[in-house]
Amino acid sequence: MFGYYKPQILIATTPNAEFNVYFPDLKYGTPESKFRHDDHKFEWTRNEFKEWCEMVCETYGYEYTIEGIGKIIKKEVLDAYTGPEDVGHCSQLCLFKRKNNHQQQPKNTSSPPNLEDFCQPSEDHEKPTLMGSFSYPYFNEPPMGPEDLFKLVLRFAGYICDYDTGLVMLERLWNVSDIKHQFKRRKAFEAWMDRDENYCGRDGFESVIDREDGNKAYKIKNYVKRSAFD
Repeated sequence: MFGYYKPQILIATTPNAEFNVYFPDLKYGTPESKFRHDDHKFEWTRNEFKEWCEMVCETYGYEYTIEGIGKIIKKEVLDAYTGPEDVGHCSQLCLFKRKNNHQQQPKNTSSPPNLEDFCQPSEDHEKPTLMGSFSYPYFNEPPMGPEDLFKLVLRFAGYICDYDTGLVMLERLWNVSDIKHQFKRRKAFEAWMDRDENYCGRDGFESVIDREDGNKAYKIKNYVKRSAFD
């Protein structure tokens, strides 16, 4: 990444191993210690992460800033903990910025055979091709009122419901970004769909399936089958 693509800015995140003291099941600091997830190959302490960041900057000509993500704020959790006073944040983040005047080629590192040849840009290499991009939607608007909220849900339900029956799965509605932005939590959205005192319980939707896996289906009341040309 740093040797071939040379991004102007790169953000790297990793768990902070020291923070694992707050997760008793992980048994941090003991011979039986575990990672937070089974697919993790390693988890660095703050010192180890800093050393890696410094190595990257020295090797590839970057400057860096380290930040933290996530802190314990519940007093009862803090009071129950008796270890070191400061274990940092839950996750670590490093912002790398490339030095524009840096002309140094990457130093020889312990790379697999032939990888160094690939990492050295040359006329023989094709330029990277963008396969796709995704801009994560960011919601920064005031919440909708009850009537507008109902119209929003009903509109998307009309788009994705079963053509013949007007049935729509709760999970498919929840996957709509605009709905997630408004309700924040899936359980809150499900409760809103089920309550009688809001629009959904009266003239909007009727719960018709409640499966064991928790994926409900709702029927749009007074559903009119759309024309193929609608």
